[in-house]
Amino acid sequence: MIQESIDFYSASTLRDLIFHVQEHRFSVPQINVLMNSYKLDFLGFIIEKLHFKTAYSKCFPDDPDCIDLDNWHQFEQENPRMFASMYQFWCRKRI
Repeated sequence: MIQESIDFYSASTLRDLIFHVQEHRFSVPQINVLMNSYKLDFLGFIIEKLHFKTAYSKCFPDDPDCIDLDNWHQFEQENPRMFASMYQFWCRKRI
């Protein structure tokens, strides 16, 4: 629900949340496509709630760097509120 977002309770953040003139919604699979299209390496999500990263690591021990976007998509399906505000991540140009 939109009222659960902390952005709902401030005029400036509400405007950005609901009325942004150029808002794009992405899913993890779409981010993966973009990474490949632009020859970028995914370096990891910025995870504010560390219990999510700990839970991810337990679910996917074969991904110690936590960079497998297919795994992240699966994990997000099981934890839909994880990226409730937005995806924040690091990437770099593929060498």
